Amino acid sequence: MSAMDWDKLRIFHVVAQAGSFTRAGERLNISQSAVSRQVGTLEENLGAQLFTRHARGLILTAEGELLHKTVMSVFAQISATQNRLLESRNEAKGELRVACSVAFGSIWMPPRLHLFSEMYPGINLCLALTDTEVDFSMREADIAISYGPPKHPNMTSSFFVRDTLQMYASKEYLLDYGTPKYPEDLDYHKLIVFGTHITPPFEGVNWTLKVGAETGHVRDFHVAVNNAYAIMQLIEKGTGIGALPHFVARDFNQLIPVLPECKGPSFDLHITHPDHLNDSKKVKAFKEFLENQIKL
Repeated sequence: MSAMDWDKLRIFHVVAQAGSFTRAGERLNISQSAVSRQVGTLEENLGAQLFTRHARGLILTAEGELLHKTVMSVFAQISATQNRLLESRNEAKGELRVACSVAFGSIWMPPRLHLFSEMYPGINLCLALTDTEVDFSMREADIAISYGPPKHPNMTSSFFVRDTLQMYASKEYLLDYGTPKYPEDLDYHKLIVFGTHITPPFEGVNWTLKVGAETGHVRDFHVAVNNAYAIMQLIEKGTGIGALPHFVARDFNQLIPVLPECKGPSFDLHITHPDHLNDSKKVKAFKEFLENQIKL
């Protein structure tokens, strides 16, 4: 493929992201008409329409979606190769994309990242917080902390930590509503649970609705939200009793354990990355840092 073809694909990629020829031209520092001509030539060469016009801008056609996904994958592989070549000549250096759950990335990770930055000043860390599955082929991440081992081939995964759900409440809530002494006492308390409208991250996450209840009975919840960080904030504000992983609650002394002998389900977190990054200095450095920090 010629250099001009690569230029056209790069321009197409920017147009697809920007949603208009004008905004793409501004990003590329070329005229709107030049962008339009390049895309038009690309469509002629491929014999396919890549965009349809809409009141809000340009929308990819089915053929455009297919090409855009391929172009993104190619550019991601080029970027990853550039990083590996850079690392082959230097110490751990360059951009490292890390994906993890919103709770883990919002609560456990931030207080520890300053130390990592001091240890590896050459690494530019890009932290993506998501509770959905990461697409490594599109380089959405170089490394991820996720529930369970990977579902796809050509991935390296190592066990990170096993954690258990525990019930917590604020001091203010317990003063207002009393402290449960037995699991059945939860019948009379406001329960905060993981959102019931989506697939939970692991089985049994809403065990507080059943523990100590009569056989076959499921308690009503007070608030349901699909994020552990939000659950923690609701508990802090005295909204009710909620279950959190230990790694979420461990740094917050104001969260008071409720029925500490009554444990919820356990789950495993894994550190995962593509096989081709097995020798990456950045990935090795970050894995080792996480493993050391979780032991503290």
